[in-house]
Amino acid sequence: MQNRRAMTVGAALALGAVAAVIAVLLVHNAQTKAAAPVPSVKLVVAAKTIPVGTSGDSALTTGLLKWQDVPKTLSPANAITDPNVIKGKVALAALAPGQILVAGQFVQPQASTVSVSGVDIPQGDVAVTISLDPSRAVAGLVVPGDHIDIMDILPPPKGSDAGPYAHFIYQNALVLAIGTTRAATAGSQPAANPGSSLYTLAVTPEAAERIVLAASGGSVYVALVRADNTPTPIPAVATNGIDAASPSFAPAPALTPNAK
Repeated sequence: MQNRRAMTVGAALALGAVAAVIAVLLVHNAQTKAAAPVPSVKLVVAAKTIPVGTSGDSALTTGLLKWQDVPKTLSPANAITDPNVIKGKVALAALAPGQILVAGQFVQPQASTVSVSGVDIPQGDVAVTISLDPSRAVAGLVVPGDHIDIMDILPPPKGSDAGPYAHFIYQNALVLAIGTTRAATAGSQPAANPGSSLYTLAVTPEAAERIVLAASGGSVYVALVRADNTPTPIPAVATNGIDAASPSFAPAPALTPNAK
């Protein structure tokens, strides 16, 4: 009985010794792996904040970029490894310090006017959306890429008996999109009107303010014009001048953005 107990204890001690050896080996292996160097690659990163529109040449010569070791597992597939590829280009968006440079962050200057959404907004303009039902938007004949004149029905000036008057408040507005259908690009099929009531226009910031204010009153109409239309001053027509031999014209607003 005692011999059997001794054998059991001996076996347990042997197993414990084996387990201890295995534990030591596992810890050693783990420490060895932890101490092993992590493979890295040298990539170009932003040394400082790079504002939108910064030229690549300027970024290269003014210390806005630097080389940095980055773990290989964190290296983007499209990371820039030759900083010279950004020469002659401009930053499409601002880059934060430490941000890895990847393809597409610096683009040709002519492409920098395209927003992140892909909508091509002319330099100096903003994109603004208004709602127009077909009866106020040439029965839905307008398509993205067209130009339109925008007319509003305004109340008469204080003290005037001329009645409400209509006035073109902006001319040659470019229709960037209708709904989410954008203007066609060169070489592609012309865009069609998708039937949406949402019209996105490219206009100057001041014109955008006027158009949004007018649209909030629900009295905006648009007229379809030729792409080569030349904006001209158009006098306002008052209610009492609609059917008059010599119509009287209500005074136009002091500031009317007829054209750029």
